[in-house]
Amino acid sequence: MIANDIAREGALMTLRRVTGTGDVHFDVEVYGYDSQYKPEEIVGEIAQGDIRVIISNREILARSWPGPPRRSDVVIIDGKPHRVMGNEIQSIGGEVVMHWLQVRG
Repeated sequence: MIANDIAREGALMTLRRVTGTGDVHFDVEVYGYDSQYKPEEIVGEIAQGDIRVIISNREILARSWPGPPRRSDVVIIDGKPHRVMGNEIQSIGGEVVMHWLQVRG
C-alpha cells in the first residue's frame, strides 16, 4: 500500500550505486518524494541545503538492485545527482517498505 501511494503521488528518480573506479554503476528507477529540511531539523550530520528523499523499497526488490541504499550512493532527481549521506530504513512487520534518505548536492 505504501509503495502504491509513493508511485501514485511521487516522482520518478534514479538510484545509482557506483563501484570500483566509477566506470561500473547499477541504476534502478524508483518513485519518491523530496523535500527540504526545516531550519529546526538542521542539526548533527544534516547540513543546510540537504534534501530528504523518501523512496519505496518495491523497485529495489523487483530489480534485484544491491540495496539497501547506503552512504555514497547517488539519487538523481530531475537530472541532478545528489549523494546519499544517510538512510533510515522503515519496516513494517519485519519487511522493509521504504527508505528515508538524507542527500546532498
